[in-house]
Amino acid sequence: MFSPPVTGSAAQLLLSAHAAEIVVHALFGERGWIAADPATDLQWTRLQSVKQRMDADLAYPWSIDELARNAGLSRRSFNQKFRMAYGQSAIDYLRAQRLDAARAFLIHQRLSVTEAAYRVGYAHPANFATAFRRRFGHSPSHYQ
Repeated sequence: MFSPPVTGSAAQLLLSAHAAEIVVHALFGERGWIAADPATDLQWTRLQSVKQRMDADLAYPWSIDELARNAGLSRRSFNQKFRMAYGQSAIDYLRAQRLDAARAFLIHQRLSVTEAAYRVGYAHPANFATAFRRRFGHSPSHYQ
């Protein structure tokens, strides 16, 4: 930026344009009117898309590798960025969403524990019951 590839009035114009861009990002970025960093904004959009896909299909056997690939990130970078964006890892988020949905199935649709477990992606009802107990403090059969 400080050594433009052109000289003369074109160099002055280019430097002025860069300065104006910096001022615009500083002013409007603070107010949330524009993204402060387009690359960060793209990553945020991709993370939201991955999160929406998980929410839309809780029964799908999501893996971190697949989620990271969908976000266009490495596994490590995906884990870090998802945690920064949503306050928990993607797997913890998915588990919580699955268990919340299962609890709603048990309460509102009166499904069996096994059916609720399968609908939210648990292949083994015993694993489901253990995770459910950890999250809610009692077994899923409590809601039947």
